[in-house]
Amino acid sequence: MTHRLRPHLNSIQMNEMMFDWAFKTAKEEDATFRLSKDTNSFREIAAHLVISRHGLCKSFDIAVDDLPWGDLGEGMEAGFIDTDDFPSLATIHDAWNKMAAVFRSGLVKTSDEQLAQPSPFPLPWDDSSTMEDFAALTVVHESYHIGQLGMITKAKTGAGLMNPPG
Repeated sequence: MTHRLRPHLNSIQMNEMMFDWAFKTAKEEDATFRLSKDTNSFREIAAHLVISRHGLCKSFDIAVDDLPWGDLGEGMEAGFIDTDDFPSLATIHDAWNKMAAVFRSGLVKTSDEQLAQPSPFPLPWDDSSTMEDFAALTVVHESYHIGQLGMITKAKTGAGLMNPPG
């Protein structure tokens, strides 16, 4: 029988590929660039994605390393503390890649009991949402933020993520 999260793996893999493509042109000197004063920077969005995925791995007991930075002031909610000690783009990308190596395989090893646990946050459309629902939402969440990385990349380079360099 196919694992219940298996249908999401292709989307997860596409998110991983586009995250990597975004980093092909990302430059440390542009990491704080914002499309407007009310948007997050490339660095903040990328760190948020890593933090979010790390939280899901921990929720499912997928063995991942601790993140290589301290508290940035973010649990699963948006927003960061005001700090000059934000991780470099290379550190963020490395943390993502280390998780990507185990994330997909770990998801399809989750038990029915783990998937049936309540979501850590109630989903707006379902008061009885489960971790299975939350995992599916995570795919959309990642896609949304990777689209933001794509917009920043396009603004800085003129090329979108679907047409990566080299």
